[in-house]
Amino acid sequence: MKIFTFTVVFLLSVSLGFSQNKDFKTLRKQLRKVKTLKDADSFIQENAAYFGEVITLHARHDTSALANFLLNSKKGSFWVDDTSDVHVNYMFKVLSTDVQPAFRVSYIFIDGKDYSTSEIDSIRKIILDRNKEGEPFEQLASLFSMDRNAQKGGDLGWFDEKQMVNAFSEAVKSHERGAVFTVDVPEREWFYVIKNTHDPVMYQTARVLILKEAK
Repeated sequence: MKIFTFTVVFLLSVSLGFSQNKDFKTLRKQLRKVKTLKDADSFIQENAAYFGEVITLHARHDTSALANFLLNSKKGSFWVDDTSDVHVNYMFKVLSTDVQPAFRVSYIFIDGKDYSTSEIDSIRKIILDRNKEGEPFEQLASLFSMDRNAQKGGDLGWFDEKQMVNAFSEAVKSHERGAVFTVDVPEREWFYVIKNTHDPVMYQTARVLILKEAK
């Protein structure tokens, strides 16, 4: 996402010259009718001169002053920044807001391209048995994981459910913190042993239509 360097107060006070412009008033009237993603897509196609795009902001990783301001704005809010760029005016329409969970796990990845199904089952049984006997999952991940996360003890870090394949996300959501379980993604030959290391954390999200207009 483009980084906008301006103070939030500029969003709240549009200059008279821009706000009284006839084209701007017409634009604002049109934007009142843009309420859904489908509306936004249609508007973008019909108004190519504004170089419109829809972005999704997530409070977990979008931490700029602008992102924070938009994430805390109400659905339907319309803001203008005509001060931070000498060449371009920016307009923002908040299409939707939501609260979504983020998850954190550690995992051991076994590549099905290198092992047969029976071999994978044997490896995972060894991992599960050793973990049950008290060997730390992080140590097992460093020994067995075939992914780069082995260097971090299997830690995946925080992720949104849409960032992972469905089978992985659904399994994580269905297990409590501390649980150790297996997940298969046979169509990609991906096989896992996963430890759910954290409770989910809820984050604010927003979908925003951004328009740009040359001054």
